Amino acid sequence: MAEELLTSSGLSQVQPTGGNDRGTLRVDLANGLTIFPVHLKSNINNACSDATDANRALENMAIDVPAKLTTAIAQGFARQVDADKRNAAERERVIAAVKVVADKATAEGRTTIIAGDFNTSLEQGKAGSAFADCNLQPFECKKAPFPAAACVAGDGFDDTFAILTTPPIGASAFALLTQGLGRTYKDTAFADAAIDHMAVPAGDQADFKAPTLGCNAGVDLAQTDWAAKACQLHGSDHFAVVTTYDP
Repeated sequence: MAEELLTSSGLSQVQPTGGNDRGTLRVDLANGLTIFPVHLKSNINNACSDATDANRALENMAIDVPAKLTTAIAQGFARQVDADKRNAAERERVIAAVKVVADKATAEGRTTIIAGDFNTSLEQGKAGSAFADCNLQPFECKKAPFPAAACVAGDGFDDTFAILTTPPIGASAFALLTQGLGRTYKDTAFADAAIDHMAVPAGDQADFKAPTLGCNAGVDLAQTDWAAKACQLHGSDHFAVVTTYDP
């Protein structure tokens, strides 16, 4: 085994690393497949969590909740916006750096796949297609699909998928095997869209196909042409996503 510094430093349009970001492993299989597993930065907004926790604590103590706190939770606030943008930037940095090393494996003749918990979905207004981010506005602090109207005058603020598929970073465009797959996280309060994804170089997409899972018959958005989601959680808080590699 060897260790290599994974970095997006110096990559155009990607914010420089301000500390330690998450990494990946390179797993080379005998059949020519190379897997890069990822677990990108959580989309949890700590600023909103702090506000709602403070509100709950005051209510539990039968203390009047300040009007400013109630308004902040209902309408959002500047620190909440900063937290959302910072989370997106951390995901962008890591996926850009992973794509660089995945491109190296592809250049060696390997079939590469980047897969794991991306902690973000292809929601309208949130997922950008270029680096011209919108002017993100505050919005209500609650578990819910992202309100597209909060993204004003520009492209979405989270360019995680654009970095893979356009690509503004690296040598090749990747395709999402999971694009169009339904919710993969157990909590139904969020958008009905996958946050667990698999991406392969666009030219290799035909080498993957969705396996037959009988439970998926008649279930909305339970599979794409290339991937399927498991029928049960099996003790996890995510549904597993499955594909078959058949070159």
